[in-house]
Amino acid sequence: MFELFLQGIAYLLLMNENFYGILLESKVLPESWPDGPARSTATRYMEVRGRDGHGAAAATLYESALTLREHAEVPFDADALRVVFQRKRHAHLVDRLVSDLKTQPDRASEHIRRFEESLKSGSELVHLGSDIDRAYSDLKKRSAKGVAMRPLKGFPLLTMLVNGFNPERFALFIAKSGFGKTTAMVNIALAASETMSVLFVNMEMSRQDFVERAVCAAGEIDYTDFVTTPDAYQKSVEKIQEQLILRDFHFSTGRSMTLSEIKAECTMRKKRTGLDFVVIDYDQKIDLVGSDEEWRAIQNATKFFEELAKELQCYIVLLAQEGEGGDISSSKRAKFVATTVFRFYREEDDDLNGRPVYLIEAIKNRYGRSGGKLRMEYNPACLSLKEKGFYEKQSFEERSVSTILAIKKSRLASRTPAYVPGAD
Repeated sequence: MFELFLQGIAYLLLMNENFYGILLESKVLPESWPDGPARSTATRYMEVRGRDGHGAAAATLYESALTLREHAEVPFDADALRVVFQRKRHAHLVDRLVSDLKTQPDRASEHIRRFEESLKSGSELVHLGSDIDRAYSDLKKRSAKGVAMRPLKGFPLLTMLVNGFNPERFALFIAKSGFGKTTAMVNIALAASETMSVLFVNMEMSRQDFVERAVCAAGEIDYTDFVTTPDAYQKSVEKIQEQLILRDFHFSTGRSMTLSEIKAECTMRKKRTGLDFVVIDYDQKIDLVGSDEEWRAIQNATKFFEELAKELQCYIVLLAQEGEGGDISSSKRAKFVATTVFRFYREEDDDLNGRPVYLIEAIKNRYGRSGGKLRMEYNPACLSLKEKGFYEKQSFEERSVSTILAIKKSRLASRTPAYVPGAD
């Protein structure tokens, strides 16, 4: 029985690129397995993967994979027939890959990437009328659980803007470099953690910096005061910890991660505690393995996260730096796969009272109104973010002369803003 168990692990290793990361985390490596087909295949996979990558290893050992796991092929059994179809489809793809590698070995990485993408692109055809009962039943179950339109407690208008932070959706959250996208998302993630399991893939800050920022955001504490006179906030910190200790909020500790490593972490969290809301901070910190140009690699990464959100039934948001025209600086095409693209920025004109206007705009919004804007109460000093209401820009005629002069004076005074530690 143990050999069959190991054969199942070897099969997953060959058929799922990201299972390698799970094996490393669990330390169930082939070198410790007893002799047998499973150990031989897995060891050979490791050798080829280390030299040529997953695609080449999976192609080399594909015939072995089919013998590791047997499926009952019963006529008229839909699941069994689907397995047969996938086997034949995979065999065709492997044959094409081998042929391409032989005829054009100088383009091996391109052939392998196309092979891997083709494995992920399979879909099935469903009869609409026959599927309504299943879909309606699923909707009623999700509604009864309160996840038909999943809300963020503390951000009801933001929830309304996108019609819920529902599973299987992927969003982008963009802002100018140094503007405060991480601060904004720490606040939003804290709100999500009141009702959801949250994973914050932090590739920007140290462990200490992340905790300090989260505490300040949760308690609306001035960051400079907190780090210079921490003893003054003992009771506040204890109260914040009492609240957060009961929530399922995990974060990673600041190093760059590959797509496979991110998926492995998400998969493990899903199995251990569940997973509803994932933040990835940020696009240019992802360790993009391969020789692709950055824009293409980022575009492929967004497709990867879109598929991951569907696979793990969670909401994923990727932070990114804003370039010209509200696009992602690294890839203008990256936003195509997102269900929502949020833009966090400051309006050019202050309000009638001369105060800055901070906005979150849904510049793309597949499940709501594109172009909808929320005015936010943003305090960089306290690292806090709250919503104030939907925003419509006031016309020039509504401003008095004294207000206009006050705004000009305010702008001159704020041209060189004071540095706020950790304001990004």
